[in-house]
Amino acid sequence: MAAEQWKVLGVIVAVLVVLAALTGLSGGLYFVKHEVDMLHLVDLVLRRAGGGIPHVDYHTPIGALAFEPFAALKRAGLSLGEALAWGQVLVAALVAPGAWWAATRRLDGWLAIGFAAAVPLIAGALVYGATGTGISLSMHYNRWAWAVAFAPLLIAALPSKRPAAVGDGVVVGVSMAVLALMKITYFVGFAPAVLAGLALRREWRVLSVSLIAGLAVCVLMTLGYGVGFWMAYLGDLREISSSGVRSAPVEAALSHVVIWPKYVGATLVGIGTLWWLRKQGSTMAAVLLTMTLILPGAIYASYQNYGHDPIWLIWWAFVVLALRPREPSLNGAVVAGVAALVLIFPVAVNMVLSPVRPLVQPKAKFEPLLATEDKIYGVSARFKEETGKVRLGSGKCQLIGGAVARMRREVETLKAAGLGEKPVLEADLLNVQWLFGGVPLDGGAPWYFGGLPGVEAAQLVAVPKCPAVPETRDMILSKLEAAGVVLMPVLQDDMMDVFEVQR
Repeated sequence: MAAEQWKVLGVIVAVLVVLAALTGLSGGLYFVKHEVDMLHLVDLVLRRAGGGIPHVDYHTPIGALAFEPFAALKRAGLSLGEALAWGQVLVAALVAPGAWWAATRRLDGWLAIGFAAAVPLIAGALVYGATGTGISLSMHYNRWAWAVAFAPLLIAALPSKRPAAVGDGVVVGVSMAVLALMKITYFVGFAPAVLAGLALRREWRVLSVSLIAGLAVCVLMTLGYGVGFWMAYLGDLREISSSGVRSAPVEAALSHVVIWPKYVGATLVGIGTLWWLRKQGSTMAAVLLTMTLILPGAIYASYQNYGHDPIWLIWWAFVVLALRPREPSLNGAVVAGVAALVLIFPVAVNMVLSPVRPLVQPKAKFEPLLATEDKIYGVSARFKEETGKVRLGSGKCQLIGGAVARMRREVETLKAAGLGEKPVLEADLLNVQWLFGGVPLDGGAPWYFGGLPGVEAAQLVAVPKCPAVPETRDMILSKLEAAGVVLMPVLQDDMMDVFEVQR
């Protein structure tokens, strides 16, 4: 290997060593916010670690590989908190080789070093993005997907300094397959750009190897999960796309993510880059067309992410600065690249610094999330009591805090009534009572996204009087009625009504 390749490799190893050291010193996972998302994550990890097949034995529109690293470490003997913490490091290590390969063949100097370091740092962060300092693994799969996507997009956008079709093809094929099996949004958004970028440069061998590598990943998934996994996965994707419950984590419409003041700077950087590339003439034609396809895919992926952070600006900055002409020193590419870095700098710094925060958090303010699982802790104050609000006009109560307290109290109430050993379908957004001592609902969905998942195995239906999402509660009850499910009331208190399913 050339000296520069060794230098980039050394930086990557240093990043991974630091992440591992910080994880080892943290003593588990301490999260500060988004406990509902953490319960969703824990449910899916424990189900998979227990041998459940995603989409077959339980339902989620998030791909299986978004949870497999955590579950594999849990099966290997780590505690739940350790598996979640070290799973971050594992994924950072897994994405590092692709980042090294792409960076050393398409970038030079500090750009290659920065790109190769950025990818594992994104994967190993303890925040989803934004600028809030409270750590959590909420929406971790979005960060992972960005980290996975960076290498194939770089290979598609820029020609290689040292052509190596097999290596490029393996990185592209494996990465794109992983995206499809982690969060399908990224595959849909970026596959056209990757295909077009390689085709425009007539890199047919790279495309062929990519196809073979992607199919190899699919074969391995089939061997591990079974043939039925694929139809079940497609079924979950169809369900969320057609149910209208939550087809996107929407804070804004797609058009708003393009033009709202918070996001328009990123859009202008993208458009300005394309304008500059167009002015360069035929020498940049392939790059222009590829990046023209990457931009809408990146915006769509950001729209599908909670918070809508334009993480793609990190990738964009490295590519645009790599395209800059050496003279004059100030030009459109330099302006666009620096602007991209400035816009995303607060989010990027927040992600980079987040693994340090577990070491400085006051541990006395935390308590175990679950009585049955070790080394996963949340803020005690957020676990103590439920808080809700009443919507003016509708009179409906909506839970806005204290989900953990709610689940604990539900399980205690059911056990006191002699109903603790019966699987429960919760008529609400979250259905994870079993984590606190109940019984898992076979075929259920920890996060509701449509249909009646788990109704065949449910013996009880719990209807909260102050649900997290009143519309979801009403929708589930309507679907139960439409399906002819007969419910017999067996328990009622100020928190919920519980019905027994009559078969």
